[in-house]
Amino acid sequence: MEVPGQLWAEIDLDAIAHNVRQLLAFLAIGRERPPLIMAVVKADGYGHGAVPTARTALAAGASWLGVSTVLEAMELREAGLHAPILVFNPPLPDELALYPAYRLTATTVDPATARRLEGACHVKVDTGFGRFGLSPEEAFSVLDQAPAQGVYTHLAAFHPRLLAQRFARFRRLLDRLQAAGRCPPLAHAASSAALLANPDTHLDLVRVGNLLYGVMPEGGPFPSLGLRQAWRLRARLVAVREVPAGQRLGYAGEHRFRRQAKVAVVPAGFADGLGLEPLGRLGRAPVLIRHLARVALEALGVALPPANGAVELRGKVVRRVGRPGLAHTVVDVTGFADLLPGQEVVLHARRTTVSSRVPRLYREAGRVVEVRGLRGAGARRGVANPVGGGVSACRGEGLGPGCWPS
Repeated sequence: MEVPGQLWAEIDLDAIAHNVRQLLAFLAIGRERPPLIMAVVKADGYGHGAVPTARTALAAGASWLGVSTVLEAMELREAGLHAPILVFNPPLPDELALYPAYRLTATTVDPATARRLEGACHVKVDTGFGRFGLSPEEAFSVLDQAPAQGVYTHLAAFHPRLLAQRFARFRRLLDRLQAAGRCPPLAHAASSAALLANPDTHLDLVRVGNLLYGVMPEGGPFPSLGLRQAWRLRARLVAVREVPAGQRLGYAGEHRFRRQAKVAVVPAGFADGLGLEPLGRLGRAPVLIRHLARVALEALGVALPPANGAVELRGKVVRRVGRPGLAHTVVDVTGFADLLPGQEVVLHARRTTVSSRVPRLYREAGRVVEVRGLRGAGARRGVANPVGGGVSACRGEGLGPGCWPS
């Protein structure tokens, strides 16, 4: 098939729908009234695209949507999605009027906001994460004074004992609210890790982020749910060249080949999210140890799953040469015969760091149904929606000129 340029991400909407159905089946085990699923589509659907992901998740059985900001919620409403949306960040005073206008549910930490929104809010409880939220005692006081549709906490714990301790704090609050007749209709505590680790946390609603996209959360071991990866980042090589022995390559000539070699240029770099890690990640001792262990094992030739920033050519991870540039990465392709510019490679990057300028190509039932993020020449070929700002009109049946057939 024809592809949109030299670098693009493919999103499998069927995988997202499959993951929702698998989670619904898992949550129904042993329960007459399984919890509802909130599809978390913050950060542009973890890089997959908030609107296509939300639309697919709802069609597969999700009941709620979760986002970080009111602007993210507005995007979903303006795309025609009508499901309940919870905004995780508490509203600032100048944002309050947007909530009823867009039929949004707010996260609140005070009774005045709850009363102003006429109960269209969920009270956030801090059980140890420390980011924001009320103490259990403060939450009881707020819910005793004002109506709310829900009450929730973010457990943010991977160790089973810590997870159980934090959930116990929330459970005690719920028991107290129920005894006082003040418990809201919806209580939720489980995000992806807790959902798998502790069935007691399921309650009325579960918030599904990583699992929605086929990504297993940190921690475990977890039960296998047969989830499918929804994302693949692809590129086409733009140059292939021979390098004589002794030549230096890369910034400041940092890399020197001791033998004759062949290198290829991938049209993606750190501006596209390739190889980026969260700031301070390697400052955590366990992560640093794992990183050093990976380096040592790879040096010994042990096959490992591709790491962030890896480039995969014909099913094999190839070694990077020097540091990635802003828009290019050089890899060692010595030993690959018949390699020419245009050869496809698979890139491994954190999805949320992949630039929004990288086009997203959406597949459903084996066909390309939508392309987002095209600019320039793509727009001139008739694939840009003049209203949607670079969103392709190639949705559904009858892909026309300038669209990409499967």
